[in-house]
Amino acid sequence: MNTNDRTLQTYEENIQAYLDGTVSETTGEIRIWLDRAIAHVPKIAKILEIGSAFGRDADYIEAKGYRVERTDAVKGFVNLLEKLGKDAQLLNVITDEISTETYDFILAMAVLLHMDPGETDHSLKNIAKGLKRGGIFAYCVKQGEGEEWSSHKMDAPRYFRYWSKEEAEHQMSTHGFEIMELSTAHDDKWLMVTAKKV
Repeated sequence: MNTNDRTLQTYEENIQAYLDGTVSETTGEIRIWLDRAIAHVPKIAKILEIGSAFGRDADYIEAKGYRVERTDAVKGFVNLLEKLGKDAQLLNVITDEISTETYDFILAMAVLLHMDPGETDHSLKNIAKGLKRGGIFAYCVKQGEGEEWSSHKMDAPRYFRYWSKEEAEHQMSTHGFEIMELSTAHDDKWLMVTAKKV
């Protein structure tokens, strides 16, 4: 079992622990950044969220007048979203192809940080393919160096790979994106990126 599959298994088996340990509303610096990112596209934009979990950020965006396609690689989260009355699809950005040039905006909150370099490369190629030219990719990862397994919050192991600003810049230029905003939140623990497909 690879690192991402093991991490997904942790989520699958510990959904309630994740819900109990996660802020239920989009707030603070993340919300301000997300407001700026989503303002780049019109209300009729076709929006895909990768890793929706319980739908917090999709709900926030929809409250602003947009429509969001919710997806997750964890079946338990898809089931939860459906119980909440939301349409949701099972999507693993590493193994499932995103439809070519379909979306105006793709959001991936705390998703890429669970991927090793090869998985990251494949996922970014997939995301770039799925965006229309000029489309926006917004994502956040944890800032730092190296990689580790952590059982914090979940009482089961999750793989984390930390990013630097330099890596974000390199990954975006390598995969055909132009960075529009690169900022940090929560005492520089989180790195938030808004980029445009060129």
